[in-house]
Amino acid sequence: MKKLILTLLALTLLLSGCAAGGPAGAAETAEPGRGAETAETAETAVTAETAAPEVPPLIKTVVFDRGTYQDDLGNEYEYSYELPALDAETPGAAAVNGEIDRLFGGWIREAKADMEDRLGLSVRRVGFRSRLWADVLTLELTAEMDFGVSECRFYCYEISTGRWLSSADVLKLLGVSQEDFLERCRKAFRERFAAQYESLTEAQRQDYGYYEALERCGSERCVNPELMVCPEDGKPVVLAPIPSLDGAEYRWQTIRLD
Repeated sequence: MKKLILTLLALTLLLSGCAAGGPAGAAETAEPGRGAETAETAETAVTAETAAPEVPPLIKTVVFDRGTYQDDLGNEYEYSYELPALDAETPGAAAVNGEIDRLFGGWIREAKADMEDRLGLSVRRVGFRSRLWADVLTLELTAEMDFGVSECRFYCYEISTGRWLSSADVLKLLGVSQEDFLERCRKAFRERFAAQYESLTEAQRQDYGYYEALERCGSERCVNPELMVCPEDGKPVVLAPIPSLDGAEYRWQTIRLD
């Protein structure tokens, strides 16, 4: 028990420090830049400036790769891959690590194979941030693909039991019923969507399908029991598919339901 308390204290201190500086490994989608001139696909040397950032206890970095890809036209693009894993010997940690490697690790492996075959840069960035509430550690992973597409996932791990928590488990820990959660999501999703496009004129709203998209915010397609949830300061944080007017069906966003 003393060891668990010390571990949780260390996690809390380190995670609060990470939050002040932004998500671990997070960066904006890379714009074309300059890379090594002697290689078409170059891996940046790990130096004091490019070394993998320190991560809290119970989290280890299993992939850290930053470099530059040059296409056949001479355009150069930066990429950054940082993949975490839980550093614990439990069935729950093994399950989380296996799923992260299958999904996000798979995208990294495919991207590297594409670069080797001169097929382009399909994944610009894979990164993560971590959250801690009580003894629930959450890994939030993001993959930024080509054409502005992104994928996000929450992985919630209960340290004291070694369990991989489902969204239903998280809501139960927070004392939030599923009905209340879904209703709060409908309201929050509509508010987030409306705030994003509040500057549109009425004519633009008609042209862009604003009202149809606003209606989708409360539909079963966006609000359903399959939504991913993690805890933060005793409140549920939901991974929300917010409808988009920029050509994509929706964009993933995190919303805290206060």
